[in-house]
Amino acid sequence: MTEFELPSRKPDGEFELMCLIRIVEPSHAKPEKLEGTQPEPQAPDAGESTASGEAQYAQFAHTLRSVLGSVGESVVVVGGDQPDGGALWNLHVHTDTPEKALEELSRQCSAYGRQHGVTAGLSNIVVRNLSVQLATNARDPHTDSEKSVSLVVCCSSPRLALDISRAGAVVCIDGDTPVSVSGVERALTEVHAAAGAGHGRPIELASSLERTKPQEQVKSHPQSEPQALVISHSAALTQELHVSGLAPYVVQAFDDAQVVAATSAVVELWESGTNRSVTQLLQAAQECLDRLHTQRIEPATRETVAPIVNLIRNNPESIPIVTVLVDTQCSVPLVTDLCDGIERAQSDAEIIVLESGRTGNGLTISVEWVQY
Repeated sequence: MTEFELPSRKPDGEFELMCLIRIVEPSHAKPEKLEGTQPEPQAPDAGESTASGEAQYAQFAHTLRSVLGSVGESVVVVGGDQPDGGALWNLHVHTDTPEKALEELSRQCSAYGRQHGVTAGLSNIVVRNLSVQLATNARDPHTDSEKSVSLVVCCSSPRLALDISRAGAVVCIDGDTPVSVSGVERALTEVHAAAGAGHGRPIELASSLERTKPQEQVKSHPQSEPQALVISHSAALTQELHVSGLAPYVVQAFDDAQVVAATSAVVELWESGTNRSVTQLLQAAQECLDRLHTQRIEPATRETVAPIVNLIRNNPESIPIVTVLVDTQCSVPLVTDLCDGIERAQSDAEIIVLESGRTGNGLTISVEWVQY
């Protein structure tokens, strides 16, 4: 069961996936020669080395295009060697399975790195649903006028990004490095392009991910600007971004389970059909987070998940909404037994099980309490 109302899928290329792949060469500095040691072998001619590197990069770029072509359409791979060493490519594809594309791209990066003794990794990953991008007119409480509001969500779970983007958000995902300022800037660029085509509006990351009161955030922005809401799983993005003419507002969630809950609360209010101000959207998300108990369990075993069932059993006055994010190597029977135990502890419990797409044998669990 999922909290998100999913639209009908496009037959081909439901999602747009963009990312960077960077190769970092090891330092070429030579160690100091010790007395009595044999002379260093002669390095290959610089021109020969450069030609060899360019050929390797060209072959790797061909591999990247083949990977994307096997999972989707509108494939773009641009880039190559960089003046300061290494290489950088921008990748783009329309696909129904962005999580599979990311998995294979990551595998190819690891293989290339091992073969050539370099670091090759994914970053700046952005996923957008091509059919749905959440953009609405929200009522401004100060001017009583309507403004456009857009949504961007940051998370670490590739599979979860599909559900979130189907709810209308543009999603930034952790790669081999966490979501960064440049990664969010990449998302901003995409949303700007979508806005120009009449699909949604621009968004911006706020200067800090501290959880401030909604009223304080609203007062801090010019009231005539278009509005944007950011839900992030990390407190690390503290650098201020500026995009002219935008008013960003931020909800900080501390893990992907909180991201799911906060996004669900925002989407539910957003689609309720009533006049919605950005203050109300912020309040809906933050009040939801205030009701949450979240826990990361790794490794997930019957012993380590038992406290969750006990927690629910010991709170009979409230109805729990339990979200379980399941990593790729987690035991299916274990998750089934956990859900059965929760239902026995509280028959009215609402249980949402989602795949995280993260490699590992763990669960991220949130429990939201709803009073009778």
